[in-house]
Amino acid sequence: MNDEKWLDVVEKIKDKFEVLEREKIDLEDGGVEESIVFESPLGKMKIVRSVRPRSIDQGRQIGRHGTTVLEHEGDTSTDRMMYNMEIFKWDNYADDWTKANLEL
Repeated sequence: MNDEKWLDVVEKIKDKFEVLEREKIDLEDGGVEESIVFESPLGKMKIVRSVRPRSIDQGRQIGRHGTTVLEHEGDTSTDRMMYNMEIFKWDNYADDWTKANLEL
């Protein structure tokens, strides 16, 4: 989810629900993690969006007979990003966030 769509989602949440918390964290790998917590008819919900630099030139090579494994880490791209979004629901019994199952 790109920045523009994320801001649209946040604005819609602000318009329809009571926002309890909003947070933005800079990650060590140059990425960003943003979250918003709000009260919905389903209970307390949390949406977490992470933006990280895409790894380039990262791979794994296996020898012809599967005996040699070479792994190497590559560089990260500053202009190509990976976007991820997860939705959580507050579980009162576990007193923790659980991944929301939004299937109908």
